[in-house]
Amino acid sequence: MRSVRAFIGLGSNTGNPARQLEMAIVSMDEIPDTRLKRLSSVYLTRPMGPENQPNYLNAVAELETGLEAVRLLEELQAIENK
Repeated sequence: MRSVRAFIGLGSNTGNPARQLEMAIVSMDEIPDTRLKRLSSVYLTRPMGPENQPNYLNAVAELETGLEAVRLLEELQAIENK
């Protein structure tokens, strides 16, 4: 099966956002038939919508994967739900 690139937006504003991003990045690199290629800088951003919430930490990860889109989505949702 051929590999494709996928760009994944990451963000957190609850608990320890830096640790949550770190754990998500490690977990993404453990997805079967998937490899973390590059990671953007981490940005501090203000929330959109209700402003009575903490700022976000955001980044983008570039993955190379041989998974079908739905399977990759399932793997990413499992990471998000940890």
